[in-house]
Amino acid sequence: MLRRLRLMPLIAAFLALSTTPLASAENYGREKAVLRSHKDEKLKWEPCPSYFPKGCKVAALHGDMDEQDSDFYFKMPSSATIVGHWHPSEERIVGVTGTFHVTYAGQKTLVVEPGQFVYAPPELSHTGVCVTEPECVLYIHLRSPVESERTEVTAE
Repeated sequence: MLRRLRLMPLIAAFLALSTTPLASAENYGREKAVLRSHKDEKLKWEPCPSYFPKGCKVAALHGDMDEQDSDFYFKMPSSATIVGHWHPSEERIVGVTGTFHVTYAGQKTLVVEPGQFVYAPPELSHTGVCVTEPECVLYIHLRSPVESERTEVTAE
């Protein structure tokens, strides 16, 4: 009986917490959750820098691509090749559609399929090519503003 009495306050507290509605995002001054798809008609696709292949486009998903911590889709047509370049920030990539080959300096080519994740440290030169029809779409996150510098890349 004594054991049950000791557990009662814990059980009451748990039940109170589990039935309390979650506070809305506005109550905390935070932004709302976001859901995006590469097929979303509301996405604003913009051209990539001039040294990227013709038809290459990017669309901001969250954050400002000119500021820190941005998420965006990167789309390129089949057979398009990305010239050697690097980013001042680490780069995180997830394949969304198509098969994308990315080659980082001094490494073997990575084959990125939908759902696969790639991490690259800052300033690591790389090239890429979309090898499937009609295009490749990648999700990319950069911690610094979206910028890149052209470079030469030598694979392993």
